[in-house]
Amino acid sequence: MRMEHHNRAGLLVAQALEKHPKVEKVWYPGLKSHPITPLPDNRMRGFGSVISFLVKGDDKATCKFIDALELFLITPSLGGSESLVTQMATMSFFDYPAEYRKSIGMVDNLVRLALGLEDPEDLIADLYQALERV
Repeated sequence: MRMEHHNRAGLLVAQALEKHPKVEKVWYPGLKSHPITPLPDNRMRGFGSVISFLVKGDDKATCKFIDALELFLITPSLGGSESLVTQMATMSFFDYPAEYRKSIGMVDNLVRLALGLEDPEDLIADLYQALERV
């Protein structure tokens, strides 16, 4: 039941982010726009609930977006029952030199979501209200 929720929520949130004008790009394997189409596999019943995307803007705009979220916890973790958000460059890669981050494509406006068990519509509403503050 948990994975069914994660798969459903992941797709709904990714689709909503892809439509928002303040989102530059979304990476989620269930989207048609994803650069790598997964091979058909009878073991897979969905694409999970981890989504990466670029906020249109710089580091300050991305921080403003993250700070405005109300339902997401700011943490570099994965897999909890609550929804989590990470600004990758400032959390997971904070101690790497800027030149190295740039060389591997780690940009300041990259955000990763790990969705929990909240209602997807509530998560989308929270993401949209935070994006409007950017």
